[in-house]
Amino acid sequence: MINAIKFILGVILGIAALGAIAGAGGYYFFTTNLSVQPKRPQFAEENKPKPKPKPTATPKPTESEKPDPKKDKDKEKEEKELPVGAYGATVIWEQGVSLRQEASDSSAKIGGVAFKEKVTVMQENTEKTWVQIRNSDGTLEGWLKSGNLERDPGN
Repeated sequence: MINAIKFILGVILGIAALGAIAGAGGYYFFTTNLSVQPKRPQFAEENKPKPKPKPTATPKPTESEKPDPKKDKDKEKEEKELPVGAYGATVIWEQGVSLRQEASDSSAKIGGVAFKEKVTVMQENTEKTWVQIRNSDGTLEGWLKSGNLERDPGN
C-alpha cells in the first residue's frame, strides 16, 4: 500500500514538474520573441522602379516670361553650394525619420525622410547628436538625430 502511494505521489510530482517547466518555457518564449518588433515586410511593388513620366509639350514663353540666364546661373550656384564639411548619407531607420526645425526632440516637425533615401548632411551640432540635412531633391532642410544615418562610402 505504501509503495502504491509513493508511486502515485511520484507521478503527480513528475507531472507538476513538467507543467512548471512547460509554463516557464512558454513565458520565456512569449516575452522574448513577441516583445521585439518584426522587420518591415518588403513588397514587390516597393522594389519595382517607378516609371518616368512622359514629357509633355510646353508652350513657348512670351518675351516677358523668358528666363534670365544670369538669374538661372545664380540660382543653380546657390543650390549647388554646400558648406565645408558637407557629405552624403543614407537614412538607415526602417520606418523613416522626422525632420525638425531645430536640433531638439521638442522642436516642431517640418517633414520626413524615407528609409534608404539619400540626403546631404550640411552640419552637425557640437555634441554630434543631431545633424542638419537637405533631402535629395533640395526641397526640405531640417534636423534629425545622427544615429539614423549612415555616411555614404567615399565621402
